[in-house]
Amino acid sequence: MIRRFSLEKPPPRRSWIWVLVLLTWGLVQWDAQGGERKVPASIIYPGEKGRIIIVEKSTQRLLVYDHNYNLIETFRVTTGKKRGDKQREGDLKTPEGVYFFIDIIDGSNLPSRYGVMAIVTDYPNPFDRLKKKTGSGIWLHATDEPERIKRAFDSRGCVVVTNNDIVRLSQWIELMETPMIIVEKVDYIREKGLSSLREEVFGFLERWRSAMEEGKKGVFLSLYEGKGGLPMYRSGYTLDIRNIRILRHGRKEVVVYFNEVSRGGKGTEEALRHLYLVRREGGFRIVRERAVKKSQKYDKTSGM
Repeated sequence: MIRRFSLEKPPPRRSWIWVLVLLTWGLVQWDAQGGERKVPASIIYPGEKGRIIIVEKSTQRLLVYDHNYNLIETFRVTTGKKRGDKQREGDLKTPEGVYFFIDIIDGSNLPSRYGVMAIVTDYPNPFDRLKKKTGSGIWLHATDEPERIKRAFDSRGCVVVTNNDIVRLSQWIELMETPMIIVEKVDYIREKGLSSLREEVFGFLERWRSAMEEGKKGVFLSLYEGKGGLPMYRSGYTLDIRNIRILRHGRKEVVVYFNEVSRGGKGTEEALRHLYLVRREGGFRIVRERAVKKSQKYDKTSGM
């Protein structure tokens, strides 16, 4: 288990909307035979706070979960005109995977068709770039045509909601921290069914942290694909990891992100780090990573 891992969990928000949503989705989220809660398989570990957004393209719905796997609210959306995972620029498909929001654009700076707000995602993310996917400009945005949301599969690849809904959604979104997981259909699994994968990723992360902290360069580099670990290796640092979140991007791909505090020769630094893991023979390997220091903004042109 990760050292100095905070387990502080504030109580879940209770409201009539929350109760109504749970009643509506109860048959899906609970196993009728065992009485055990079922949760989205893409949320391996939700962390200690914050929200997670899932877009289910098959039903044209956006689902908001809290850090306790509670379904907070659902919204109607419209997604790309063409079905399937986005592969190239102009294919009119909505990408599938784990994406983070990197910018918010006020409607006053946009054509009216985008409504009151657009929230920019990081598509293509590091996994997409490794697969040579192309295109850009995949947003969660509003529309000045309220009736458009009733037309399924009506965007050029973006996820579109009403003006009122994007305002409500924006209160839960923290740039580079709130994920939007886009899938064709949400797979649900008994929560206990995630424990093995969860512990495997925790173990991998602890090996990564301890190798850095204890100056075990060989072990540290072995956790990366190729020479990816060389730019990141630093010895003589202590490293605290907090609010770990683990999400499934694909069959063999996992995104791990967390807040870290490192202490060493340059003093104390706080950052948000994303690790992109792929399962290879022998276990997970880091294929890409990115870190944003607390004093920095995410560089949208960095190609990461």
